[in-house]
Amino acid sequence: MALRTQFLQHLIFRRETVESHNIYPYNLAAVKSLDRLEFHPKITYLAGENGSGKSRPLEAIAVAYGLNPEGGTQNFNFNTRPSHSS
Repeated sequence: MALRTQFLQHLIFRRETVESHNIYPYNLAAVKSLDRLEFHPKITYLAGENGSGKSRPLEAIAVAYGLNPEGGTQNFNFNTRPSHSS
């Protein structure tokens, strides 16, 4: 059975909620230029060098949906240490 609805269409960066854009991860080039991230209906790849900010949008999505930013599900949650960005 094929999925007929795309779960996540886009991610919007609400810049007004950030205290300082001069600290990590907001000072990364990838994040500085990010206003809206569109997702393809079938697949979206996030590629880049280590430390370029690929994990930040994924962590934000997880937290927004009530999931653990380290991984898991709504019913299985673990925490080794606080590691996600504000």
